[in-house]
Amino acid sequence: MDQLSDAVHWVSKNGRFLYVNDAACKLHGLTREKLLTMSVADEEANFPPEAWPSHWERLKREGRIIRETTTFDEEGKSLPVEVTGNYIKFDGYEFDCGIVRDISESKKAESERQKLMVQISQAQRMDSIGYLAGGIAHDFNNLLTPILGYARMIREFNPPDDKNHIRAERIMQAADKAKILTQQLLSFGRRQILEMKTININDVVTRFYEILRRTIRENIDIRLNLADGTYGVRADKNQLEQIIMNLVINAQDAINNNGLISIDTLPVTLDDEYSRHHANAKPGPYVMLAVSDTGAGMDGETVSHIFEPFFTTKEIGKGSGLGLATVYGIVKQHDGYIWVYSEKGRGTIFKIYFPIVAAEPIPDVFEMEYSDAILTDCNILVVEDNEMVRNLLFDLLTNRECNVLMAGSPKEALEISKRQTLNLLLTDVIMPDINGPELYQRLLKTHPGLKVLYMSGYTNNVIAHHGILDDGINIILKPFSQQDLIKKINFVMAQGGEHNGDGTFH
Repeated sequence: MDQLSDAVHWVSKNGRFLYVNDAACKLHGLTREKLLTMSVADEEANFPPEAWPSHWERLKREGRIIRETTTFDEEGKSLPVEVTGNYIKFDGYEFDCGIVRDISESKKAESERQKLMVQISQAQRMDSIGYLAGGIAHDFNNLLTPILGYARMIREFNPPDDKNHIRAERIMQAADKAKILTQQLLSFGRRQILEMKTININDVVTRFYEILRRTIRENIDIRLNLADGTYGVRADKNQLEQIIMNLVINAQDAINNNGLISIDTLPVTLDDEYSRHHANAKPGPYVMLAVSDTGAGMDGETVSHIFEPFFTTKEIGKGSGLGLATVYGIVKQHDGYIWVYSEKGRGTIFKIYFPIVAAEPIPDVFEMEYSDAILTDCNILVVEDNEMVRNLLFDLLTNRECNVLMAGSPKEALEISKRQTLNLLLTDVIMPDINGPELYQRLLKTHPGLKVLYMSGYTNNVIAHHGILDDGINIILKPFSQQDLIKKINFVMAQGGEHNGDGTFH
């Protein structure tokens, strides 16, 4: 028995040790002589002396008992063990031959497995909610487009002191809030369309600092601890700014009086060990963006729900519960990972990991302001299967004296286009029978040089893959204003054309 790796205790009918092997001495960090002066109650944290008689009677009756309990190691720390008690009667003596196995590693592994299962379950739940949120947002954008469009027209056609002007303004204010809510749902559902470029996160944080400083209370210090060097990530700059803003505002809300918010960047390598402890994380080089605060912190139950949409710890009317849900969706859409660490009274830190790419970051280029005065000799074919949106588009464009042809379906558009001169196709992306890109390819055969501007209320795999816009695609997202639409048309028509010097193009 001294050769066994498991500890062995021979225990008398009154609960005292009769024999222990070398492994038992090593497990407890005690000599054999010392152990032989002790009882089971001395070595098991949850086994009082009065419990032994009933245990002994049960052991005699059943012959074997397997149980998990806690003993003490050589440093006096509790240690989880599995004890297999065997009733043996030999040469007139009765004793319990206990085989004691250290199960601390298996317990640790089981705990890690349970954590991973919780993470996977949360991720699956978030995916399901995101799918639902994206579908709702798609339909909602088609409703908001005419609401906002007609409200703007009513406002513009009435003087500022007119009641209809004021009423239209109030409609727009409510619709704008609904628009923001819808955009948040799309971000959470990973259906927001991203314009990806290779950028340096340090540049984004540095340039965004002044906006943060004007937004956050003066009694809260904001410190930047940015990594040396340049590390390119494939990202949408505007969405990264949204992530930073949402996290910093949440940090501010967690700080009652004076406090500190830190924004850190650091190149890291996630290894296999890290991946085993974090569900779905892939090993490789990343840039970590961390936002930490000295605020109130959160308990474990709150942390487990923190990224769920509409979950908020704020009082009614103080928060929608979509800020962190939006962050979660944007990070996932960038193939990144986000983890939160928090303790009550000790603050919170959000760590976000974006994959490093080999390409060099592309510097920001000044975007030209395009005029909202459209050329009247531009013939536009509008294809939109939603009647309300189609009617609005007709009113918006004819109001600017554009030459417009309207179609409610791709088949109708193909028929209308015959023997017509067309300069621009303005089309929805997802339609019955034929989608927008397919319609454009068909029209190009009969109208060489035709340009296209897509409209969409959400992302899809027709023009974007996993929400990332395909290169060279021009799109305007619903809901949009008349001014934004005209400027976007000017931008599309300007591609390959010459600038007139007054904001318009030919």
